[in-house]
Amino acid sequence: QPILTAANMNPRPGDIFYGHGLDTNLAAGASGANVTWNFASVTETGLDTTVYIACDSTPYCDSFPGSNIAQSAGSDIYQYYSTSATKFSKIGEHYPGSNLLYTKTQELLQYPLTYNNVFVDTAVYAYAGIGWMHTQIDSYKCDGYGTLILPTGTDTGVVRIRVSTTSIDSNAFSGITRTWALYYLWYKPGFHNPIMGIGYDTVGSATGSLFVAGAEYWVKNYNPASVPGISTNPFAMKAFPNPASDNLHISFTLPGSATAAITVTDMLGRVVATVSGKEIVSGANTVVLPVSSFPSGSYIVRLQGSAGSVSQQVTINR
Repeated sequence: QPILTAANMNPRPGDIFYGHGLDTNLAAGASGANVTWNFASVTETGLDTTVYIACDSTPYCDSFPGSNIAQSAGSDIYQYYSTSATKFSKIGEHYPGSNLLYTKTQELLQYPLTYNNVFVDTAVYAYAGIGWMHTQIDSYKCDGYGTLILPTGTDTGVVRIRVSTTSIDSNAFSGITRTWALYYLWYKPGFHNPIMGIGYDTVGSATGSLFVAGAEYWVKNYNPASVPGISTNPFAMKAFPNPASDNLHISFTLPGSATAAITVTDMLGRVVATVSGKEIVSGANTVVLPVSSFPSGSYIVRLQGSAGSVSQQVTINR
């Protein structure tokens, strides 16, 4: 049965994952050994992008002691994490003009983790100046392993983690409120992010229904850099200069009669530019993309074709 460890699960700077929103009202399926979870017919409803970067490459790393990796969500928003041999933890977040530092970090994974393992974590953070405190209690159980079938393909050796969450918020205006959520997360050793997740949640008092369907649904595509044996750049793509201010040049080689398209997304997964059709030909290509109208920040250039896909993070600095 699969075992999650720091070596095969902790995210690394440069990892890029593409998420696809799915239709709602999905059943999570059975728990147990050698289960097959079949989501091949789900409907995609949206797209996001998750990019991990080194903490010290962000402007606020010093404000989050212990962090060694971060996510950039654009518009001066960062999430800060810590990776170690025993766990993957969230330390805090930066929003424009303010930092949210956990007084008790949130442990997202503990290692090693395999079928029937359990752990409980309590995370705490507060917003200074407004008397608001959030306490989150997460109960994790690795409740199954087997085969996961997605529209992007079939994965064997997958484990599923069931996360039951109780959140307690207190402030001087509304007193104490509680919310509950239930999540199922599928992981595959060697892919440093959930492959899929389904969530169920509700807002209410302790007398309300515990879980109702209606939270988030997503699938994470493979990042070739995270899967051994898959070429990381089948097109020899390079986007330059990086950072760019006026024009971004994207050079690559398209083999034979293969077809391809370029998509540029911001750090929230929103598509800001596409290039396809007659602008891309067989053989060597250099596409010049005007970016002077793009807001300054980080973007993901993705070349997708029948020969595979490759992505590069670029910065627009005007």
